[in-house]
Amino acid sequence: MQMIMGRFYAWLVQLYEENFKIIPPSAQIAKRVRAAQLDIAIQESRLHFVGAIVSVSFCFWVFFDASEPYLAFIWWGCAIPLLLINYIMQWQIFRRHKDKLTLVQWEWIVFFMYAGWGALWALAPWLFLPGVENPYTIMIMLLTLIAICVTVIIAASAYPASYLVLAIPILLSTHLFFMRLDWGTLNPRQSTTMMGLIPFFGVFLTIYMLKLRKTMHTNTVLHLENEQANINKSQFLAAASHDIRQPLQASRFYWEALSAEHSESEMLKKLGSCLNNLSDLLDNLLDVSRLDAQTISNNPEHIKVDKLLSSVVESFAPLASDKGIELSCSTTDLCLYVDPILLERVLLNLVSNALNNTKQGLVTIDCELKRNDIELIVTDTGIGIPREEQDAIFDEFYQLDNPERDRHKGLGLGLAIVKRLCALMQCPLRLESRIGIGTRFSLTLPQGKIACIQADPTNSQRVEQGMSVLLIDDEALIRDSLQSMFERWKMECLTFESADTAISFLSRHKDWMPDCIISDYRLKENKTGNEAIRDVTRLLGKEIPAIVLTGDTHPQRINEAHQSGYTVVHKPVKPAFLRTAITLVTS
Repeated sequence: MQMIMGRFYAWLVQLYEENFKIIPPSAQIAKRVRAAQLDIAIQESRLHFVGAIVSVSFCFWVFFDASEPYLAFIWWGCAIPLLLINYIMQWQIFRRHKDKLTLVQWEWIVFFMYAGWGALWALAPWLFLPGVENPYTIMIMLLTLIAICVTVIIAASAYPASYLVLAIPILLSTHLFFMRLDWGTLNPRQSTTMMGLIPFFGVFLTIYMLKLRKTMHTNTVLHLENEQANINKSQFLAAASHDIRQPLQASRFYWEALSAEHSESEMLKKLGSCLNNLSDLLDNLLDVSRLDAQTISNNPEHIKVDKLLSSVVESFAPLASDKGIELSCSTTDLCLYVDPILLERVLLNLVSNALNNTKQGLVTIDCELKRNDIELIVTDTGIGIPREEQDAIFDEFYQLDNPERDRHKGLGLGLAIVKRLCALMQCPLRLESRIGIGTRFSLTLPQGKIACIQADPTNSQRVEQGMSVLLIDDEALIRDSLQSMFERWKMECLTFESADTAISFLSRHKDWMPDCIISDYRLKENKTGNEAIRDVTRLLGKEIPAIVLTGDTHPQRINEAHQSGYTVVHKPVKPAFLRTAITLVTS
């Protein structure tokens, strides 16, 4: 007997753990889990608003003659204001002023809302059926109360307090009301069934609520844990990327200075290639962060398709030639109305992906007119993408056929960036692929007008020799390498560790005026490049063209840098790109 009881107890424990036990979330997301559960409870109450008005009006209409009229009016007069308060608190105040109250305060508000609703319906049978013996009338009331209890199940599974103060009072009150009724017209079996109906339904409803609660809690925790993991990943990448970018940026500037003296050195060319590869990998990480931070804007203009496609093909012609792949694009006179920079990045990533996954054959970029839209199609004869993985390839760091993580095939960020850019440009992206035959990506874009195409600017300006640059950076390597590079460009460059040292120098040498200010974004003592530039220009008494250099990839830091209004350049920056940026801000 003891063995049987032990096994039965073990079975009950297993049943509880599998179906009802709630595993507490980590402290990092515990408060967010409570907030998410409260949101579900409030969302459910919004959905029940119309049904609640109907059910209150129904009971008032059906049972009015069975009760004292003044009691029915009092009950109805309490129900309608309660519903209106519920609507105002949860539809208007919660939606618009959610942050003005704490989570605990909102939990108490929801608690009392459900408690009031539960008390109202718990009184219904005592007010409307004091002397009713008609079983049909009693069954109508019973079904109404059961329906009210069922509607709270989803909210109760997310916020159990709502079940305790609504369903349980209704069920308990109804059971007590049934116990005082005279069941003389029923045989013993029928009367026993009626007496046990409410307890049975209450137990069944509670078991279902607890099981649903475990499922919803688990799903909520998993969702928030995934979100928190992405936040932690972004923070790690931001910190690691910033620390990596500083020495990498200094290496690029030193390489640029050395290349001017030893232009034929094969070792320097290989070093430059390595720096370019590392820079490209970090740029991909930065692009994801910038897109998440929504600091990249969509600026459409009318452009020729032919020129854009030719530029993309020229960029990959050497790589395609080395792999023995035929790379081509169609010729057309059509025009697009699109952001040329964003679209070029999309096409570059799609073609790069096609070349990486094609061992032989061809890669083509085609252009087709579809009514008022233009469809750009990137097709390859590569390995193809399995149907079950066609959604996953747009996830970050996901790669096909690269278990060894060959760095030459990238980080697995190209298509993740493509998906984000297409969403930003609001252009549909479609994928068709067959294993062993190839893959086809297509973009649908609005057609442009030839008459609206602006002439290409003939901006062939170079950085003028003799230009003066004021550089602020707390990294000695960056200051020294940039100064060496600027000197090779025949430019005067004065470097400072902070805005204070720069201001101190300028105060003593009032005859020296920089043509451009370049500052790192993150400086010592929690100062920013934005503040440093403002302090210097305030001392000089005039606006000076300025560039902010940043190695941060955290979305918040990127947003802060862009909000300054200064030109933002992200590390590691290629020397030629920095030179162009200086030309643009000073011209």
